[in-house]
Amino acid sequence: WELSLKMSEFADVYSGPLLVTALFVLLVLNLMPLGPTAGMVGASDAQKQWGNRAFLNTMEHGPYFIPAMWVYALALSPQAATILGSIWLVLRACYP
Repeated sequence: WELSLKMSEFADVYSGPLLVTALFVLLVLNLMPLGPTAGMVGASDAQKQWGNRAFLNTMEHGPYFIPAMWVYALALSPQAATILGSIWLVLRACYP
């Protein structure tokens, strides 16, 4: 296993996990108005509480999800990591 991949080769091989990582960031940014900035959009107290939990749950899982996906992609299979990461993102978006 050679570590001397060029940047373009790395982007080609790991485009799936890179995309899943970018989508995770977009999901977090989408949940932000529900959480920390809920007061700025006129949310009720109940909406603020639910939004804080939805946002913070996503943020709490991020440090486990992203490294685990990347370790799996680097050690085993970028394609499988992309599929599993995409499933996790869809489920996270459906049940924030």
